Amino acid sequence: MLGSTRGLAESAPGVDAFNLVDGNSNNNDNNTNNTNNNIGACSDPNGCEDSSSLLQARRSDASSFVDNNRNNHNNNINNNINTNNNNKNNNNKNNNNNKNNNRVIGRKRRVSPGPGPGPGPYSYKTALTFEGGGFSSVATQSAILAGLLSLAGKASTPPVLQPTLEGTGLLDKFDLLTSVSGGGWFLSCLLYSRKFLTFMELMAANPSQAGKHFMKGYMDAWLQKAQKSARPDFTGFDSALQVLKSVAAVDTVYWGDYILNSGGWSGYIANLLFYTSGGDIDNTTTLGDSLPWANGKTWLACHSLVTPSPNGAYQSASLYAKADYLLAVDAERYLYTLNTSAALPPYTPARFSVSLGTNHTKAPVSYTAPGALPLLARGQWSASEKYSTIAETDTQTLGTFDMFVDNARGLPVNRVVAAASAALGGFIYTAAGRGALEAVLKVFLDQNVTNVASRGPVWAAISTRDPFEAAETIVSPIIGGYAETTVETNGQLASNGVLPLVDGGYTDNCGIGHAVSVGATTVTAFCSLTNLQLLFSSATQDTRTFATSFQAGFVPTNSFPIFDFEDTNYGGF
Repeated sequence: MLGSTRGLAESAPGVDAFNLVDGNSNNNDNNTNNTNNNIGACSDPNGCEDSSSLLQARRSDASSFVDNNRNNHNNNINNNINTNNNNKNNNNKNNNNNKNNNRVIGRKRRVSPGPGPGPGPYSYKTALTFEGGGFSSVATQSAILAGLLSLAGKASTPPVLQPTLEGTGLLDKFDLLTSVSGGGWFLSCLLYSRKFLTFMELMAANPSQAGKHFMKGYMDAWLQKAQKSARPDFTGFDSALQVLKSVAAVDTVYWGDYILNSGGWSGYIANLLFYTSGGDIDNTTTLGDSLPWANGKTWLACHSLVTPSPNGAYQSASLYAKADYLLAVDAERYLYTLNTSAALPPYTPARFSVSLGTNHTKAPVSYTAPGALPLLARGQWSASEKYSTIAETDTQTLGTFDMFVDNARGLPVNRVVAAASAALGGFIYTAAGRGALEAVLKVFLDQNVTNVASRGPVWAAISTRDPFEAAETIVSPIIGGYAETTVETNGQLASNGVLPLVDGGYTDNCGIGHAVSVGATTVTAFCSLTNLQLLFSSATQDTRTFATSFQAGFVPTNSFPIFDFEDTNYGGF
């Protein structure tokens, strides 16, 4: 098993971004004492046997489809892990330990809950998580789920030749769904698009033709509408990859014209979901509009808050910068930071949540884990011209992020998914990152591109009922490059509580941390070993922030290890 909830070690209060206690310590004593409550273990022997056999679909019915549709990211994504006691052979280092089915590799870390708001305790037990990875995650997850659905139909009595997700009850055991980045592209279509669900079921009914059905039902629908960049086959593509150190950034070069013409990342994802869902997901589709198969489940759309702080590794993030090339400085800019004395990591885990198939308006889960941010933390916007600061204004207290919680059911699906997949959002942190991204796009696209990095995040306003629309109204003129920095605009940014949201992969690309933080004791994950490894403790952890930080090219990122290796002789993955 990959994790156990017993023997939890103490840590300093108020520094746990996931807050693994998070209201659960009193919810069920078994969460801390029962070694069978583990990540990936199945409590139902029959269920374990079924799921283990169903996973063979990945190697048979769906394998040809995966092979035909994976892209350049596949070596990082195509590992699907259902980590139960009967499926330990994913890791060669575990082969010698299979004699003891109860061997614990890792155990969940316990931390003090610290101050903080949020609903709880939670009663979620069984989670299914969908890893990020752009189009390759959509292709891989579609293939595996179609294969599982096909096997479920064949295993029925009598066998069902045209199995449906609702009819087979394939996912009925999961009360919690989490998704990150491209995994959210897949899951949102599965949750909100009848057309997408229908062609998934068609793939299951015709496994040998699954690849063709996927291309026709998903990729062709997108490719017929979206235009690639003016020169997608340019010389030096590999050089661009080396410069940016970001697959997402290079994908943006490839789709750059279309993203820019869509007005930025939010518009790009709105178009993507609209076309790939056959028009089912549009600007009016909200989190409350899910399909019946998901009734009774909770969905967490996992993303990351940008949290610079004066005493942290990164003191500010930039919304807008107009360079003075003669002086080689940022002549005009708006900077965002959190006005707190606490040292914060560059990103803090966050999640939009909704109770599917109910009339519940409020989010069932807190937006951030209690204690993840200082209780009285405020955002702060400053405007500057060359070396002079002309305005510096605080936002309201961030608090419980009521605008994301009180009307969760009414939040637009396309904006939620855009925030959770904003892979370029981290480029707002560094001048070198912004410059490299803009230079590459300028060379390889037939247009002058300015302020590209500010188009990467999804901007939201915490002081308004319509957080996305309000923020876009303020931010769009700024990132368009035709507005000067002014005291008035800086005041609007602050009074509306505008802040940047970015890809969940900056904090937890597999969604397991979020699932565990709200009580899940059994997790089945579409997850690569690379991302799973980041959930285990590291010698490079910052004791102030509980985070392990590293640099991906010009972009900072951080993970939050939530498991310790119990066996000190175990060398990791």
